[in-house]
Amino acid sequence: MTEDNDLLESFMDGSTRRSVLKTGTLATAGLALGTGTATAQEDDGDGGGLGEEYDKALMFADQFNPNSKFVISSPVLQWNPNVQEVREAAWSEYNTRMIRYLNTGQRATFFQAEAAEVPEFDQEAGYVVDAEGDTSEQGTPQPEVFDMHQEWAPFGASRLVTVNFTPVGEDEEDALLEQEDWWTQDGGGQTPTGQTPQ
Repeated sequence: MTEDNDLLESFMDGSTRRSVLKTGTLATAGLALGTGTATAQEDDGDGGGLGEEYDKALMFADQFNPNSKFVISSPVLQWNPNVQEVREAAWSEYNTRMIRYLNTGQRATFFQAEAAEVPEFDQEAGYVVDAEGDTSEQGTPQPEVFDMHQEWAPFGASRLVTVNFTPVGEDEEDALLEQEDWWTQDGGGQTPTGQTPQ
């Protein structure tokens, strides 16, 4: 993982973030995620980076799309990867979820740090709902949209990588979801519970 905080700062867009994130410790490359959050450096004064935090997760390298936007489209799944570094780490500190990338609809397996504080999963809607409780004009709960940061680090010798993510600002979320109609249709982004990711 790069130690150049200017790189992190360049990916913080300055929009207002929600207060759903939690303070913790920064994981180092090749080690378990621990509590899974880190604090970003101060920004240029527009309020976007001062004291902000980002959460951590593990992903398979071939499913990582830097600078993308995504929603969490499953509850916690009862499935763990058969990866030696993960088996040797404290796996209880991770939650296996599925995510859906916006624009492409691609789904990916996402091993979210247990300490990452994200809004509730709505079983009926089939995704993690907006922390602010926003809905569509028809009353459908709005999904919480997250930003996948560009920074990543290899996780030991496995094909997993450690990634950083944060929720996007309210205005950006509204604009992004105007381009997506899957969440306003019946069934939303639901991934059947108990289904094993491929």
